[in-house]
Amino acid sequence: MSAWRGVLGSSLMMFAACGSVKCREDIDDGVGDARADAGGRGGRGGSSGSGGVKMSACMPTDSACYPSGDPAGPGSECLAQRDNSRESRVQTRSVWVSRPIAADSGETVYDILRLRSQIPWPACGAPSGTGGFIHLFDWDRSNPDPLAQTVRTGYATYHANPAPGPSPVDLVRDGLCMAQFERTASDDPFGELMLPSGMGLPFPWKIGPVVSKRVAADFDPRTFSPDQIPEGEGRVFIDETSGYVHGYAPLAWVTLLDSRSRGIGIPIRQLEIKTQFNDSSFNCVGRHRAEALDPNRSCDSTSRLNPTWGCERDSECPPPAFRDRSGLSGAGAGPTVAEGHFLIVDLERIYSDALGATLCVTYPGIPVADQVADGRATRSPDGGAANCRGGSKWNPSLPNDAGLPMGDWCSRTDSLATDTCHDAYRFITHGAEQAFKIKDGTCPLGTL
Repeated sequence: MSAWRGVLGSSLMMFAACGSVKCREDIDDGVGDARADAGGRGGRGGSSGSGGVKMSACMPTDSACYPSGDPAGPGSECLAQRDNSRESRVQTRSVWVSRPIAADSGETVYDILRLRSQIPWPACGAPSGTGGFIHLFDWDRSNPDPLAQTVRTGYATYHANPAPGPSPVDLVRDGLCMAQFERTASDDPFGELMLPSGMGLPFPWKIGPVVSKRVAADFDPRTFSPDQIPEGEGRVFIDETSGYVHGYAPLAWVTLLDSRSRGIGIPIRQLEIKTQFNDSSFNCVGRHRAEALDPNRSCDSTSRLNPTWGCERDSECPPPAFRDRSGLSGAGAGPTVAEGHFLIVDLERIYSDALGATLCVTYPGIPVADQVADGRATRSPDGGAANCRGGSKWNPSLPNDAGLPMGDWCSRTDSLATDTCHDAYRFITHGAEQAFKIKDGTCPLGTL
C-alpha cells in the first residue's frame, strides 16, 4: 500500500572498451565520482581484463544481453536486444525512468518507477525489475515516402506477476505487446462523475497506443490548432542523421499495471516527448552505466543521481538542444524527456483499489485526513474509500477553479498554475531506451 501510495500519490505522473573513460574500481555509495562525465560511448569501466583493456565488473557477460551476442557489437552500450539498423521498423522499450518532477517523496518513488520500467533479468542489468510501466516506441519506416511513415507509442502489457511468467529470452524472441483496454464509469465505485459540459474526458475511455504521423519539419506544439490532430493521433519529426525524434499528442495515456491483468490508464494532455538516439542505427537511447555501478550491490543502483541507465555522456544530459523544464541535469537526467499534464477532474475518475482512493486524493501527496479536515476530500462512512467529489469544497462549476484542489498547472494556458487557474498537475520525466521487438497490433490486459 505505501509503495503504491508513493508512486500514484506524488509521482505518476504519472519510461565496449573504456575509450576515454576514467574507469573506477570503487564506487562511493553509488554516487561520488560516478556523477562526473562518463566520457566516450559505452562508458565501460572497472577492473582490468586481459590485453590491458579495462572492463567494468558490472558489464554483463552473458551473450544473450546483446543482439549479436557480442559485447562490442551494435547496441552494446544500452544492452539492446535487437539491431534496428537492419530492420524496416525501429522498435524500442524503456529500460529506466526518472522520478517525475511532481514527486516529492524522494528515492522511494524513483525506485518503484525504475523497477516498473524493467523486466527482471539479473544477467542483463535488471536484477529487481517487475514491469508494469514499460513504454514502447514503434517506428514503421517501410514506406520509402517519409511523410507516409508512422510511429506508434504506448505501454506494454508485461508484468512479472503473477508468476510464473515468460523468461526474458522468450520476451526477446516473441516481443512485447502494446496494451489496449477500456474503462467505464462502472470501474469507479462512486459512479459517473457529473461535470460541466466540455470539462474532462467522458467515459468510456479507450486506453491504448497513439499513432503519430511523420512530418517534414520540427515544430512547436503550440502552433497546432485544437482540431488539427484527431483524437488518438499525434505528430512526429525524425532527423535520421542525428537520431533526434520529437513527438506530440494532444491526448495520450499513461498506463500503470500492478499485475498483468490489473492496472489503470491515466489520460495525459499535451504530451510532448523528445528523444535523442545515440546514432543513426537507432539501437540505443542512452547507455547502461556499468562503470558507475557497484558489484557488491548486485550492479544495481537505487539512487536517482546515479542511475543504472542514462545519457551517453553525463555532462551532456539531458541533450543541450532539448527544451527541458524539469531542472534535472547530469547523471540524474536522461536522453528522453516527456512532459504533459493531468486534469484533476480526470484523476477524480480513477479509483485505485490498492490506495483506497481516487487519484485526485492521492496525487498531491497530502495526508487524506488533512484533505478531509480542509473539505477537499471525504471518506466513505466505514472510513475507507476516499474521493474529492464528496468534499464540501468540490464544485467544478465555480469560476477560477475555486471548487477544485490547488493543482500546480493551468491547462487553459498550458503553464504554471495561478490562483485563478489550477486545474491540473504537471508531469515531466526522463528515461532511457533500448532496441527491443514489439508485436504488431495490441493486446488486452492479461495477455503478452
